[in-house]
Amino acid sequence: MAVTRDQLIKAVSALGFQESVILGYFDSVAAKTQIAALTAVSTANATDLTTAVALANANKVAINAIIAALKA
Repeated sequence: MAVTRDQLIKAVSALGFQESVILGYFDSVAAKTQIAALTAVSTANATDLTTAVALANANKVAINAIIAALKA
């Protein structure tokens, strides 16, 4: 069962300040690292079929990286 944001806030608020800071730090380190590693799509704008396919593939890779970072 997934924990809702409200449930997490209630659980963290029951902890002391130090514990909640530690919990927040360890919970977000992986996601912050993966999000920071995201890069812009550098493929040139599409002007023909070949570059359109290359741009679509680059966008797919970038979107999958964003999804993976958000799931972390």
